[in-house]
Formats: sequence, structure tokens, C-alpha cells
Amino acid sequence: QAADLYARGARCVTWDSPVDLDSPDTARTVRALCFIRDLTSWGFVVGWQLKTGTGLTDWRALGHLYPPAHVTCAGSAYGEELRTEWAQRYHMSKCVSRRGPGLLQIRDRRWDGLRRITITRPAYFAAIAALEPGALTTAIPSRILGYFAAEHLVGQVGDISWWLPCQLRRWPISPALI
Repeated sequence: QAADLYARGARCVTWDSPVDLDSPDTARTVRALCFIRDLTSWGFVVGWQLKTGTGLTDWRALGHLYPPAHVTCAGSAYGEELRTEWAQRYHMSKCVSRRGPGLLQIRDRRWDGLRRITITRPAYFAAIAALEPGALTTAIPSRILGYFAAEHLVGQVGDISWWLPCQLRRWPISPALI
């Protein structure tokens, strides 16, 4: 859907209702987050709102997504502070994946420094394919899901896990500078 919007010339998308990490409709929440991830990977400006109570333990796990316009944290005034820090620290390609022949490389700058992770095993590729749109946590082999979770490459909303890194569509800087 993001690719189609991009092809038709759109560069900005506004999401009407808040994305609620504590919603009982976890499938809807994950679909929204995956769509925001895909829009971010295409370079869209995304107008969205995040609502959370207990569902967000560390915003940096989502810090590679285009920053929300508004954050509501149940029972606290922390939302505006979180939104401001997210917006100040955001940049394109903060956590991206790129495919090569027989490999997937992730470049992650959400925390301090650059982490490079290279995946070459077919079972891991299959798990990523299942996680990209969101999948029941129980549908992913626990060893693989545990590895991805330890590397902060999957998010979880209720009983659904989803792939966090954005797909790299183009280098944000000239190849001559790399």
C-alpha cells in the first residue's frame, strides 16, 4: 500500500485515529505500526498519534519510525517530553534492512553507535517474512524469535510480534561518501 501511494505521487499520509499500544485489538495496532514502518521506509511524512499506558517500555525500539505528532501516556505528562526527544533524535535510516544475494543486513542506530547484523540462514528469512506483516508469536520458532528480541528487531503487541526494521529503499547519502 505504501509503494502504491508513493507511485501515485503521495509523500505525506495522516493517520486519523491514535495508534493505541494497549488496545485489545492488537491486530489493528500491529497493522498500523507496520504501515507506518513501510511509509517511513518510503520517506513519507507521517502524521500519526501514539497512545500508550503500559505498552511502551522503551520508545527507542520505535524511534526509527517517523515521529508521532502527539504522544499520550496514560496517567503521566511524559508524552510531550517523549515526542520531543523522539523528533529530535529521528533521522532516516535509523534502523534499516537491505537484502543482498543470500543475506539480509540490518543497520541499527536506535541506541548508541551502529550495530550491523547479518542474517544468512533460510529459517531466519522465513521467520522475517512471517513477521513483516505481523504474526502470532507462537507461529515463530522460539529460538529465532528470542534472537530477534534480544537484538531489538521485533516488536510485540499482545500476542502478535512484528518485524521492526524498515526496508532500505535508497541510500540517504551519496554512495561516494560511504
